[in-house]
Amino acid sequence: MPRDYDIKINRNTMTVMISSGLSKQSRPNQTNAEKPRGLQFKTTNNNSSRKPPAKPPRPSAAKPTKQKKLRALYDFQARSADELSFVADNELLLIDSSDETWWKAELDGKTGVVPSNYVELIRTPIVIIKPILYGNTAKHFGSKRDSDGHTHKWTLYVRSFNNDDLSTYVSKVQFRLHETYPNHTRVITQAPFEVEESGWGEFETQITIFFADPNEKPVAFYHHLKLFSTDPDVVAGTKALVNEHYDELIFQEPSDLLARLLNCAKSLAPPTDENLATEKEYAAKKLDTITHIKDARQRVRNEIQDLTERLRITQENIKRVRQRSIDTNSSIGVFSMLTHDNVKREMVD
Repeated sequence: MPRDYDIKINRNTMTVMISSGLSKQSRPNQTNAEKPRGLQFKTTNNNSSRKPPAKPPRPSAAKPTKQKKLRALYDFQARSADELSFVADNELLLIDSSDETWWKAELDGKTGVVPSNYVELIRTPIVIIKPILYGNTAKHFGSKRDSDGHTHKWTLYVRSFNNDDLSTYVSKVQFRLHETYPNHTRVITQAPFEVEESGWGEFETQITIFFADPNEKPVAFYHHLKLFSTDPDVVAGTKALVNEHYDELIFQEPSDLLARLLNCAKSLAPPTDENLATEKEYAAKKLDTITHIKDARQRVRNEIQDLTERLRITQENIKRVRQRSIDTNSSIGVFSMLTHDNVKREMVD
């Protein structure tokens, strides 16, 4: 069978040059399914049979598309004026991908077409953040209840900070209560995700959030259910105790299903004045925290500069003291030699 390619061996550099004898019209048309992924072609001196895929047929037309980045999988040497050369691991800017096999790209200010199976798209990491509030409210009965000795009515909850409908992307929330409660593991499958109970003592609760995509790992955290306060109004039962915390659910590279659900979460009924006040309070706390962090960073920078300057001065002082010591020792040595010579002369005389 005749070869449709030539092999040239450079014995000085021990590299192999493989040139195809096929015309552009006769080159095989590889589809995306045939593109090798995650491989890098490197010729060696052991006549390896692995080589990059054949160049696909050229595109007939180009349509503009949104620019993205590409990563080169193999070295590619242009063989015509409209092609673009690159080496493995180069990052190119995608200009047009309307053709399945030849894409137009840019590298170092130069543009040209490249075989699509020599490159791969660089995905931009997707991060979606959903702020939540979790905690409990508690209200004193005013006196101990005779039937069970309970003193407070409390509500344990998880809700959206922005008043979004959590049930859009949350399938259920599990609340693990104290073991003395009947059915101490409560599972809530629809909003509002909360548990109402009564009791007389504080305890640690575990809250686990399960998502609509079963492949997404559940998020579990703890909350100390608080009942007692030193506020006179709370003690008297005229005011509810609120023990609430702000947190964020951070989804990195969520599945397509979960990403759609996260982005289409609808708002519930307009928030009440109490919710708006709470959100403003947390927004103020957030700004205050950011300010404190910036101030702390500036203090650290100032301390570093101060310590650096003090270290420089100390090093200069040490250097001067050492030089002074060397000069003193030299002077003492010269004085000793002169004294010794004078003594010898006096003895001779």
